[in-house]
Amino acid sequence: MRPAVNTAALVLLVLPSAPAAADEVAAMAPFVGVYRYAGGPAELAELDKAIDSVVGKMNVMVRWIARRKMRTPNVPTKELILSVHEGALTVARPGQPTVSAPADGSPVAWKSNDGDAFTVRHGIEGRVVYQRFEGSQSVSVNHLRLSPDADSLVVETRVESRRLPAPLVFHFTYRRR
Repeated sequence: MRPAVNTAALVLLVLPSAPAAADEVAAMAPFVGVYRYAGGPAELAELDKAIDSVVGKMNVMVRWIARRKMRTPNVPTKELILSVHEGALTVARPGQPTVSAPADGSPVAWKSNDGDAFTVRHGIEGRVVYQRFEGSQSVSVNHLRLSPDADSLVVETRVESRRLPAPLVFHFTYRRR
């Protein structure tokens, strides 16, 4: 299952550090800012549809539990804050634990609200910032894509787990505040 990371309120901080290359930090600079969820009811309906598609392939006796466990941590938060400082990318979402990791993809240990342990990596590939959570039961990857005018941020999420019959895939849209 996905870690308790709400992509709706994702904040990216660019923090320069010795391990991260100056190019990586500079490439993340356009992403830095505060974003508000803009996807509205349509994107929430798409999340529910994606969850129902995965849950529909499961045993009827566990569907309601699986639906709740997939939906609760994946509902968007109202804000997403991205910052970079000393070579680390920080993603903050009000009401959720802040996640910081080196911008160069180096792994760090992190725990969710539920106490689940994950290895987190942040980085940039081309024009996409990524956030990867790898735990004993699941892998969740967020791809953050900035619009050409730098006004919108789309967070594409893919969750894979041995407990799921198929990956959960969805996206949320944010507007720069």
